[in-house]
Amino acid sequence: MSTHILSSTAAAWSVGLALLLFTAPPVAAQAPLLEIAVDNDVEVFQVDDLGGLVAKGAPTPSDAPATGQGTRLMWWPMKAALRAGRIDGDQWDPDNVGVGSVAAGENTIASGDYSLVFGLGSRAEDELSLAGGQTAVASGQASVALGYQTQATGNGSVAMGVNTVAGHDGAIALGFRTEATSAWSHASGFETTASGAGATAAGIHTIAAGQGSVALGTGITAGENGSFAFGDGSESFQPDVDENSFVVRAFGGVDLNTGAGVGCNLPGGQGAWVCTSSRLAKEGFTSVDGESVLARLAGIEIQQWRYRNTGVLHLGPTAEDFRAAFGLGADSTGIATVDADGVALRAIQALERRTAALQEQNGELRRRLEALERRSGKGER
Repeated sequence: MSTHILSSTAAAWSVGLALLLFTAPPVAAQAPLLEIAVDNDVEVFQVDDLGGLVAKGAPTPSDAPATGQGTRLMWWPMKAALRAGRIDGDQWDPDNVGVGSVAAGENTIASGDYSLVFGLGSRAEDELSLAGGQTAVASGQASVALGYQTQATGNGSVAMGVNTVAGHDGAIALGFRTEATSAWSHASGFETTASGAGATAAGIHTIAAGQGSVALGTGITAGENGSFAFGDGSESFQPDVDENSFVVRAFGGVDLNTGAGVGCNLPGGQGAWVCTSSRLAKEGFTSVDGESVLARLAGIEIQQWRYRNTGVLHLGPTAEDFRAAFGLGADSTGIATVDADGVALRAIQALERRTAALQEQNGELRRRLEALERRSGKGER
């Protein structure tokens, strides 16, 4: 096939206005300075007067433009594939060139169709995969591996950072030495592992091994299916985590706020909740007769019972009876501990008044009895 060089003798310019937020200056058309064409006058290469270049081609069967080691910029029209950089072996030989793929850098491989790779020694091995950085490997379909020695082996998986592994379909591993090894699992942070399907491990040294489990914080393990575990920086203690449980290790305490200045606190090192009860947080104070509380409390049936499908025994009233008797709480399906405490305390006060009154009556009767005894004694003498 013979080629000939056509050099242009005149430059043709066209002027246009581009409006991109502000009025842009006129843009001149690029005039070709160099054109290379095949013998049927089909242009295959062109350089314009602004330094731009175009290499054209057709997807007809052909050998790779170059093979083996070397430093080069290579365009292979048959596969619509582009290579730029340096290799020391067969990284850009035909078997390692995917259709529509792009590889740039040093010793990179884009063997998957429509894959993209850049960096040093990285590989995009399946279709639609993306790899970038140093020795990053994206071997799953539509997978992404970016950073240093990252691996995305599952379809649709993502591995980013340093020494991260996304080892199953849909898995995501981010950070430093994280591993997401089951389907749809997610590991992020520092040396975290999500090995359960759909599990999430985030933070430092966390492990989510159960299916659908979540481990957050530092040095905590959610090893059972459906479990959620949060750990503070106190890694010396590992709490028991059961299936479908919610476990928190917080040596500094736990605060739950349901409104501005309203909530409950479990102080560090304590086993009892402290809930908001300040006068400043309350309004609508009304006195309640203690005898009335006693009377209504006496009419409530107090029974031993257990929650359905459990074997643990409890003692107390039902929420329906409690609300009917006192009208307290939001509804008749639950009893707020503050209401139960308030009823008990008011009843205790009423009983104390009864006790005090009885003691006074007993004292008076005792004094009368003693007086009678003294009189009786004198009469006998």
